[in-house]
Amino acid sequence: TDKMSPLVTFGEPSILLPLLSGLFGASMLVLSLMTSSEIPPQQKACRFVLPKKRIIRGMLTGSAAGSFVAWLPGVSSAVGTIIARLLVREEKDADSSKEFMISLSGANTANAIFSLVALFVIQRARSGAMVAINGLINVNEWELSTIIILLVVIICISIISYYTTIYLGDRIAGFLSGINYSKLCAAVLAGLTFMVIMFTGWFGLVVFLVSTPIGMIASFAKIRKTHAMGVILLPVIFYFF
Repeated sequence: TDKMSPLVTFGEPSILLPLLSGLFGASMLVLSLMTSSEIPPQQKACRFVLPKKRIIRGMLTGSAAGSFVAWLPGVSSAVGTIIARLLVREEKDADSSKEFMISLSGANTANAIFSLVALFVIQRARSGAMVAINGLINVNEWELSTIIILLVVIICISIISYYTTIYLGDRIAGFLSGINYSKLCAAVLAGLTFMVIMFTGWFGLVVFLVSTPIGMIASFAKIRKTHAMGVILLPVIFYFF
């Protein structure tokens, strides 16, 4: 690995960085550059109004789906969001997108919490964040007080992020309107390429260049990009078989 990666001081190169960056990141950036996408005019958000029944339904379905996929290998919270939409009867009205946003938030939050619980109970990391936590605090040395502290941290961060989102959301509309979206996409794409080379070397760059057009296939074929998670899911299933 020392010969492959220019930055060996950052640990062993991970194939997941170029692989997932190409499938889900660079592929969408390239498509945006090809179609000359632009940020539409922004305005200050109005009050989020939704019937209590649909708020509760969005919370429950999203949380249930997010907690379920947290125990499965190679399955992300995006899959949990799809499951949540299957559990809710599709209604073609203006509130559907709002309920979807609630389900999405519930799935992501529940996935973060139960991924931590799964790491403690079955000692298996189900997300990159849990791998990082396990690297900082060895799960074999965990006690019940450790997971309680981490859960308290998650709750506190969730509350802070809620108010931060509202504060920034009211003030960022004018800033977004002045951004050159094409230049922003090009800068992020260049940054991803630089990170891949620095952290995984030239072999990682080859993986990055191959996975990027594969990730673009989903958009051209009009299918969900979550199917690309099969690149992790299938090898994991075969490995444990």
